[in-house]
Amino acid sequence: MSRRTKRDGRRGAAALEFALAMFVLTPMMIGICEYAYYFYIGLNAVEAQRAGLLAATSTTVTASCSAGPVAAAKAQASNAVTAYFRLNSLDTKVTVVSSSTTCHTTAPSPWWSMNLVIDYPSLFGFTMPWEKRSPTTGYLRYTVGQLAVRGN
Repeated sequence: MSRRTKRDGRRGAAALEFALAMFVLTPMMIGICEYAYYFYIGLNAVEAQRAGLLAATSTTVTASCSAGPVAAAKAQASNAVTAYFRLNSLDTKVTVVSSSTTCHTTAPSPWWSMNLVIDYPSLFGFTMPWEKRSPTTGYLRYTVGQLAVRGN
């Protein structure tokens, strides 16, 4: 003769509740991770842009922004952006679509501005409403606003 307790009638209720809660919790956790990854990519893109501009300002350019030194500064800026992503192990995940570095000749000295557009893969393969799709299949696009730095 077995003795039945009050608890026997509720056996498995916790597992059932956990399974039902996972339908809500799993998409929410994926969304949180995608949101965090979006900001991680964004912060790295801004810092890469800043590193590129600092590399451009290390080149001495005349007040007229002559072609030779400007081309060298643009190459240094592009290399610095790529090196920043490589340093943070994002070089295989991030594709620099465009990195336009411009020399401006207004007083008191030349100054540089840069626009940076990168493509990166989604973390879980989902596209969240705040993310822009890239023309490249499977990638998302992050566009960094224009940043300007005064040169030498």
